[in-house]
Amino acid sequence: MARDTEKDENTTPAEKNMSDQDDDKIEVEIQNTKETAEESVTDNDIEHDEAVREPEPLSGEQKTEAMIFDLKEKLSVSEDKYLRLAAEFDNFRKRTARQYGDAIKTANQNIIVELLEVVDNFQRALQTESNNSDRESLLKGIELVYQNLNGILEKQGLEPIEAVGKEFDPNLHEAMMQTSSDDFPEGVVVQELTKGYMLNGKVIRYSRVAVSSGPPESNKE
Repeated sequence: MARDTEKDENTTPAEKNMSDQDDDKIEVEIQNTKETAEESVTDNDIEHDEAVREPEPLSGEQKTEAMIFDLKEKLSVSEDKYLRLAAEFDNFRKRTARQYGDAIKTANQNIIVELLEVVDNFQRALQTESNNSDRESLLKGIELVYQNLNGILEKQGLEPIEAVGKEFDPNLHEAMMQTSSDDFPEGVVVQELTKGYMLNGKVIRYSRVAVSSGPPESNKE
């Protein structure tokens, strides 16, 4: 310390001023170096961030490959949906067919149960008539069975087609023959050969009929 003090005392003001300027210059250079380094680091970071945020554009081949991959993914999803729908529809078809078959069996069963009453009435009538020779009683028993049977069929939606005295209708009648008639004009049903029936409004058997051709030739004259 004594030597430094002695040195300072021997230093002239001009030399001291130059030394101070050199020190200031060194400090300025150090500060500039630090700022340059900081700016360099900051620029590098910015360039790195920009590189991360903005990837390089894909080439035409890469775009095509990406498109093909995307289409394959969509196709795979569509195929999976199709297979699921096909399986569900097949199950629905089988279930519907089974339910339809069960409904037919149940409907037939109900009709048969009701028809068994007709069979029972026929058996009673036969047993009664075997001990009774009265023809009138036999006819009465048959009539009761016939009425019972018609009642069962009507409950199922069966209804007879009116024919005699009606104008011939090809949607309801089937002409088997044509005959002259004084009672019915031409084109009107004269006789019902076989009764026709409708089930719930639909013809299931046409009435077979004879159609009038008008009065005989002799009457016309």
